[in-house]
Amino acid sequence: MSRDRALLTAVWVVALWIFLRYWDVTVRAEAILVWSAVFTALFVAAAWVGSRRCIDDMKGVWSAAILWTGLVIVGSAIGLLFPLVPIGSRNVQSVALLRVFDLIVPLWILVRGVHRVWVGRAAVAAASGVPVLLLVMLWWLTVRMSGESHEGALLPLTARRPESGLSLERRLGERRRRRGRCGRSRHERSR
Repeated sequence: MSRDRALLTAVWVVALWIFLRYWDVTVRAEAILVWSAVFTALFVAAAWVGSRRCIDDMKGVWSAAILWTGLVIVGSAIGLLFPLVPIGSRNVQSVALLRVFDLIVPLWILVRGVHRVWVGRAAVAAASGVPVLLLVMLWWLTVRMSGESHEGALLPLTARRPESGLSLERRLGERRRRRGRCGRSRHERSR
């Protein structure tokens, strides 16, 4: 039975990896809470498998699934019906708020799903491990740089490199003057 619990937990970990790796894919479906719907379905499926394997019963699953499905429907309807939402003196696209919502709700479902797989202290430990795992995965997928760091001496500047830097400063200085923000560029001040 602990093997079944470990397999269900592994399914949730893979789901988290896929969610973090491909979260931006749903940008094309702007007003629809895709990940919340997918994780709700995964929650029900994992609970059903758990009940068939005598790990867990379906108690409480349907009420949570109905709540999350209602949130998906209401959130998607708001996104479709109200593309702009007034916040203070500005109008903000509701899609921006829905993206945050579609990030938080699946993580909530994930923690609840992992907690349901285990019993007692193991349930608390497994659910508590989700934020740590989330941070490690976020680091792995977003912060970590692939490849190798440069070692050794840097190549000497060619004659063209300083010219391109001066040209860039000159163009930026012209742009600033046109906007009226600054009188001279750094290069012009050093002369």
